[in-house]
Amino acid sequence: MNKKKFIIICLALVFIVFTGFAFRLVNSLKKLGTIETQENVSDLSQLPSWVNVPDSAKNISYLQIFWLYNSYEFDISEEEFLDWAKEWPVHKITEPITVMRYTRYILPQPNRDDRDAVDEYESNVFHKISNGHYYYKENENRNGGGICVAYDTDKQRAYFSFAFR
Repeated sequence: MNKKKFIIICLALVFIVFTGFAFRLVNSLKKLGTIETQENVSDLSQLPSWVNVPDSAKNISYLQIFWLYNSYEFDISEEEFLDWAKEWPVHKITEPITVMRYTRYILPQPNRDDRDAVDEYESNVFHKISNGHYYYKENENRNGGGICVAYDTDKQRAYFSFAFR
């Protein structure tokens, strides 16, 4: 094989590899803007595989922003929550805590000058728990990512969120 053919073949292979890589990169970047969400799901078979809830979960609502953020909440008894959450060291809440709900990234931000709209938005995005169980662990690089597992005993509702960051 002469030198010219060899160079052409090498360049063609580099082009093919680069094109394949660029195609995969573009498709991945498109998914960054993808939000998957659903509210009040009762049929567990209709849930995406990343929503990890016990069989007894009801009224399941969730949100996923590609691979950046997962959040879901569901109704369940306290005993069943504690069984489901046994992989995390949840502890009894002694002081009220606030958890971010799955609605955080789907509700439009209100005008900050409209105090009533801000209050309504915050009541739909954050949930205060005074009686229940809680676990939170920030990512090691302390960039705002981490995992939150919480349970509101009064509402019999579990809250889960995971941010990769």
